[in-house]
Amino acid sequence: MCLITEKLPEILKEDLVVYKLLHEDLTSIFNSYQYKYNDLCLLIELIPNCEEDYLFANFVANRYYSADNDPQETLDNLERFHLFGYNKGYHFYITKEKALQSAYIDTYILVECIVPRGSTIVYDSTELGVASQIKITKILEK
Repeated sequence: MCLITEKLPEILKEDLVVYKLLHEDLTSIFNSYQYKYNDLCLLIELIPNCEEDYLFANFVANRYYSADNDPQETLDNLERFHLFGYNKGYHFYITKEKALQSAYIDTYILVECIVPRGSTIVYDSTELGVASQIKITKILEK
């Protein structure tokens, strides 16, 4: 998953409740990261437009531009349009309603999470975000 936004990261002043869709065994949909219930995930530094992350750049090229763009051209385009792309980090939905609108809702489970105070987050205008830390606090029914 990746987040493309014009916003810059911020440090949370208080805990934030967010939502994720996961496999039933609590692994992530896109990179098979294994979450543990009620366990704070390892801290990840949020790095925008990570130049060495060519998988990310290829994903952005294919999704937002044309499939024949090369990774460096994609990173240059993000910079030119004053956009920041975040691949690494714990991706989330800001609202439960947004998570329930996802195309993946029929296949995966919905979980409620806490992004703890002091974490770095960045979000976009479509109620999607990415955080430096996250903890699953509830498994919700759909």
